[in-house]
Amino acid sequence: MHVSYYMNPATQASKENAIINMFTLLASTGKLIKITELDMGIVDAAGETILTENLQDTGNAGFYFSHLLRFPSGSFRKKNQ
Repeated sequence: MHVSYYMNPATQASKENAIINMFTLLASTGKLIKITELDMGIVDAAGETILTENLQDTGNAGFYFSHLLRFPSGSFRKKNQ
């Protein structure tokens, strides 16, 4: 799963909603879904990707990443699993 943290709050909120929708659709299948990779980039407020070597301020990117790690594990489990 490849995601980006956006320094633009409106864009970030939109992307978070898209991830919630994705997990909701996956949960509706009733199948066990495993995320075997999580890779995150950071995009500045102007929409430009920030390279790791140029990264000075991560904003809330660390919180977002840890939230993604915890988010799917219990949020969308079907009662019959």
